[in-house]
Amino acid sequence: MADEAPARACDVIMKGGVTSGVVYPGAVLELAKRYRFRSIGGTSVGAIAAAITAAAELDRAGGGFDVVAGLPKEITQRLPQLFQPAPEARALYAIVRHGLIDRRLGRAAWALLVHHGQFVLVGAMIALVLGLFSTAIGGSLFAVLFALLVFALVTVGLTAWSVIAGATRVLRENFCGLCPGPTQPDTEGVGLADWLAEAIEAAAGRPAPEDREALRTPLTFGDLAANGPADAPEDAPGRITLAMMTTNLAMRRPHRLPELARTGPHEAFSALYFREDEFRRVMPGWIVDWMTRGPKSEPGPQEGLWRLPGPDDLPVAVATRMSLSFPILISAVPLHAPDRGGTIRRVLFSDGGLSSNFPIHFFDALLPRRPTFGISLEPAGTLHTKPRVVLPTEPDPDPWRSYLEPEGPIAFLSVALDAMQEWQDRLQTALPGYRERVADVYLEENEGGFDVDMPQPVIDDLTKLGAQAGALLASGAFDFDDHRWRRFLVAYARLEETLATSAERWGAVAGPNGRTLAQELAAISKAPKSFGGTPAQTMTAMLARFDALMAHVSAWNGPLAPHADIPQPESALRITPRP
Repeated sequence: MADEAPARACDVIMKGGVTSGVVYPGAVLELAKRYRFRSIGGTSVGAIAAAITAAAELDRAGGGFDVVAGLPKEITQRLPQLFQPAPEARALYAIVRHGLIDRRLGRAAWALLVHHGQFVLVGAMIALVLGLFSTAIGGSLFAVLFALLVFALVTVGLTAWSVIAGATRVLRENFCGLCPGPTQPDTEGVGLADWLAEAIEAAAGRPAPEDREALRTPLTFGDLAANGPADAPEDAPGRITLAMMTTNLAMRRPHRLPELARTGPHEAFSALYFREDEFRRVMPGWIVDWMTRGPKSEPGPQEGLWRLPGPDDLPVAVATRMSLSFPILISAVPLHAPDRGGTIRRVLFSDGGLSSNFPIHFFDALLPRRPTFGISLEPAGTLHTKPRVVLPTEPDPDPWRSYLEPEGPIAFLSVALDAMQEWQDRLQTALPGYRERVADVYLEENEGGFDVDMPQPVIDDLTKLGAQAGALLASGAFDFDDHRWRRFLVAYARLEETLATSAERWGAVAGPNGRTLAQELAAISKAPKSFGGTPAQTMTAMLARFDALMAHVSAWNGPLAPHADIPQPESALRITPRP
């Protein structure tokens, strides 16, 4: 569909949103007409779109984007079957799906009755016995009221106990999720993880071999990066970077994939392993076969453990599944790592959207060489008016556009969780230099979300909205020159402020001995208490360079940014950890 690579390159980031991800194929196809995808990133369902887009770019000449074009129709056919609960979780999944997701309370009550109806019978028997006993004490009216109260209390209490106890057991056994991912026994269609892996391979032009028993090599991050010459310029055709986010539940922090797989003394983990039997429950079996029997496989320190492949050798489908692990609905992915004492502990990785649902900071630079587009899925607020797709290029975009006023406790809880989850991403995308490259797609309540039974017209509408977002980004509505101008102004203001403050402190007296901070650090550098491995010649040069920079800044005749037209709101330049 987009068989000839355009001359321009772009990056793109796609937000999480469960079934709302059907927006992305149309957007990707529109962008692919004008841009090559150089770097692609996303979270949760956005990670699915990012992985398939990267694979399609890899096989652009071979028709990779034809696979993307066919996704809406395929999703329409497969969506209800993709979310397959584990056999032992089917009863709980029916209750959760009908009661919390579909909000069909009648069907949820019927599921409760089918799977926990024995407690209704127990409650009736106990109420009958106590009712007959109470007849002799307080008369027939008292007996009836007492029996009804006992029936209600016993039935509700035992049913609640059974549901909670069963849910605790099921979720513990299935890594805190109802749907493990792969195709489950006695089900129709393929499971989400199996479909995802095959979609990635198909987009990359790597169909399944005729011999289903043959060891098959999955697409890896190294395959994407190696598509162009290693010494080629940054914007050279072919080279593809893919990134996605996952959430480490054990340490309550995000990790970027595939960098998470980079292990060593200065990395997040000294080593990472997976247990084969656990991985077969959450990953496609043929990929686990390659990870345990392929040329890159490496046994771990304990029986059943295997070393997780490094960043270049990590299968794209594995990383995508680690980013798509929505709590309760989809099982987390278990890995194992040694702590500082050498004890190997299990670490669960859940949905990347828990910590960063829209990682717009991926691939960013202070002064960008190419645009990094974003596609954000937003709820249609009470003040929302058409158009449904917006690219806020105006100097002062309307912050009230996605105004939400929760109606009822459930809506309040949903909005509160959304604020907890996405406040950093929302502040980031409100900044000048970010907002004018993020297309907002406003979705109604019946569009996307957790609805796994979306009708065809809704899917068609979402696909069209995605195409509008892609066309808007690829059109003249986004002006890259004006974007770079805004980025320069913001960068100048923040650099000037940071350098001026640093220069003032560098030359100021820092202690009671009358020495400046520069003099203090020069003295400390001779025998520091920590990180003292820098050669003396290098340390002297570092201090000299910093001193020269501070001297240059001190010679400025006051700041210029306060007199310039700097885009608002104000931003901050700070040191922050890499996820």
